[in-house]
Amino acid sequence: SNQISSNLNIFTNSMNICKKLLIAVSSSFFIRSLGYSTIFSNFKKLGSKSVNKLPSTSTMMLFNAFGSKPADFYESLTGSAKEAAEYANQNIVPLKSKDGFEIATFAAGCFWGIELAFQRAHGVEATHVGYTQGQKIKPTYEEVCSGKTGHTEAVQVFFDPKVVSYNELLNILFQKIDPTQVNGQGNDNGTQYRTGVYPHSPEQRKVAEVFFESLKKQYSKPIATELVDAAVFFPAEKYHQQYLSNNGRFGAPQSAEKG
Repeated sequence: SNQISSNLNIFTNSMNICKKLLIAVSSSFFIRSLGYSTIFSNFKKLGSKSVNKLPSTSTMMLFNAFGSKPADFYESLTGSAKEAAEYANQNIVPLKSKDGFEIATFAAGCFWGIELAFQRAHGVEATHVGYTQGQKIKPTYEEVCSGKTGHTEAVQVFFDPKVVSYNELLNILFQKIDPTQVNGQGNDNGTQYRTGVYPHSPEQRKVAEVFFESLKKQYSKPIATELVDAAVFFPAEKYHQQYLSNNGRFGAPQSAEKG
């Protein structure tokens, strides 16, 4: 009878393990069908603090083992984001766009709001958001949210220097951020939300250095915004592009009219 009882316990434990495995696999398929990006986007729309929490390692392993691999989201990008994807695929940090406009890259915490601010600026011909200054090639939103890739959320601007100067773009940036906050802006905390200015040319760097010197005189705290030469810019998923003007929080788009 002891042997029978032991065998029953082994069988019961095995069934419990199989049950947990099936639940995990089912969850994996469910998450795959929705897409990590969709889930994290909805968290962010609601202002959820859970936005930085990825599924467990075991679920991620099952997700990758049993689910189909996601398509390269670069293929769905359009406009300047598509152009940025082409540069990223070639490991290029461009000085100018294909149309001859200068390029500027900035980080200001969550990239949605700062992109809208630049969309509204005269002389800004195009904007797109993405990830830069990290180690991983072509990171996804959820990977950057983990804080493990080293990237920061950023906006890239194609601008006409005859209409708007680089110094004026810096003014727009610093009107929107607290440059003394370390690794974050407002309630968004983590290295992926650090602020930064990333010059694409020696001329941009000179302007930025003068600007930073003037900032130091305005604040009693140290300036936390980093000033680092531009690195490869990896555009974000399509649903992030011009998010506030196209979709807006809670389905309420905001105007990107110049003015």
